[in-house]
Amino acid sequence: MKSEKTREATAYARAQILNPLLSSELDRSLRAHLLREASEKSGYSERTLRRWLRAYEQEGFDGLLPAERDLSAMRAIPETIVDQAIILRREVPERSVSDIIRLLEMEGWVEPGSVKRSTLQDQLYRRGYGTRQLNLYRSAGAGAARRFQRRGRNDLWQADIKYLMKLTTTVNRPAKQLYVSAFIDDATRLVTGARVYDQQDVHSVLDCFRYALEAYGIPERLYTDNGRVYIGKQLTSVCTKLGIKPLRARPYAAQAKGKIEAFNKTLDKFVAEEKLEHPTSVEQVQHDLDCWLESFYYTVKHSALDGRTPREAYEANRKPQRFVTADELNRAFRMTETRLVDKTGCLSLGGRKWEAGPEYIGLKVDVSFASDNPKQLLVEYPGMEGKVVYELVMGEHTIERLVPQPFLNTDHSRLLEAARQRKEEGDHDRQGAIRYKDI
Repeated sequence: MKSEKTREATAYARAQILNPLLSSELDRSLRAHLLREASEKSGYSERTLRRWLRAYEQEGFDGLLPAERDLSAMRAIPETIVDQAIILRREVPERSVSDIIRLLEMEGWVEPGSVKRSTLQDQLYRRGYGTRQLNLYRSAGAGAARRFQRRGRNDLWQADIKYLMKLTTTVNRPAKQLYVSAFIDDATRLVTGARVYDQQDVHSVLDCFRYALEAYGIPERLYTDNGRVYIGKQLTSVCTKLGIKPLRARPYAAQAKGKIEAFNKTLDKFVAEEKLEHPTSVEQVQHDLDCWLESFYYTVKHSALDGRTPREAYEANRKPQRFVTADELNRAFRMTETRLVDKTGCLSLGGRKWEAGPEYIGLKVDVSFASDNPKQLLVEYPGMEGKVVYELVMGEHTIERLVPQPFLNTDHSRLLEAARQRKEEGDHDRQGAIRYKDI
């Protein structure tokens, strides 16, 4: 269970290193340049990166999963040695892994030749001190933003989350802010997903993203701003597993996301109309938004689309759509994290409390969940059957703490009995000893 989670973390790290090389539009010379650059930044040889790239092209994300033997090899380095390597890297981030190993050998921490460079490098990446992890990512090109438009549908999607409107106060609840998470196809301006939520979080983004993927297939690239809901591990992991290349706009460059920003402005027209309806629920706003998209937005012809509507442009595009199975989607959206169950039998995830149960008190458990809609969690621990748990609902009574094995009633202390026995044996041995004062 834990080894599989570690293998996925390794594959995820490898995919991030390969990210600049995944575009199908790179010519041979540019690919060679990016390969050298990736090798210098990551510390891995070009040969290793080419091997990973071939595996990814043939098998996708699974091709980057390390063999089980890789994990046992990594565990061969004691934690104290890894800690020292991290200190050396933190002192001078420019130190290569080979330099760090040489220093460890010179200072007597390890025997010469006993630590492999690739093994220590993997350990540093897992602890967050890989070369690439210490460098701030800078997108290529710092010139002025230029207008662009992809040719094929699903070449590139743009995404954003926007304040929509407030539901008015009712006798049952206070006013509630609503948001809309949206995805738009760059080539055709078709809105592949637009969903209304009362939370502005990563789960809302992922829920809408899955909705769009199921309806229109898998895009090659996803273009977002640098908001935490987009740059976090969860969305990046989904993209990596599905072979989607994430792209980031430069900070404060809203014009770089022109298609989705234009759609956001058009949404203001919907909001003006919807406020006249005085909606009372998220479901009502979602229904009206769907109707507005089909009957208003999709009927507008665009000069940039040769006078066609977004729907007409998308359906006329000849580029094949790529769909994946439901099982592949489930796997891509499933996350696993480790959590400690507290003395009340609860664990924390996503800022909420989940009721694991008294049998897990004090244990570090693996928690699996669907990142797009975490309504329930699967809690697992070695030697125990997995359990589906739900968010904590506060009640009037506490749960009864379970004891793993019932206490035994006894009328004597085994420790004191053993102590008495040992003393008697010592006294007996001393009786046969020679006392020099008696000679």
